Amino acid sequence: MKRLMGAVLMSVALSFAFAPVVHAADQATAAAKADYKVGDKVYVCGCGACECGTLSTAKGKCHCGKDFIEGTVTKVAEGEVTVKTASGERTIKAR
Repeated sequence: MKRLMGAVLMSVALSFAFAPVVHAADQATAAAKADYKVGDKVYVCGCGACECGTLSTAKGKCHCGKDFIEGTVTKVAEGEVTVKTASGERTIKAR
């Protein structure tokens, strides 16, 4: 019985541990499917090191743990969105 309870508790703990990763993946997938327009305010990963392509319409944190930074959509093309932030412009490809 103790082994079963331990396994259940471990499963619950792992579920909570992976929830942020799944959430970030959902945001990236949603971003790829969303209809963005030039001038829309969006948020992108602010670490400057990863090329995760996370794009969100709400403030929050990237899966790498860094805060999103605010940006403005400057171009929308087939399969990609270009966003201008205070640190420059970057193109995020749809996945």
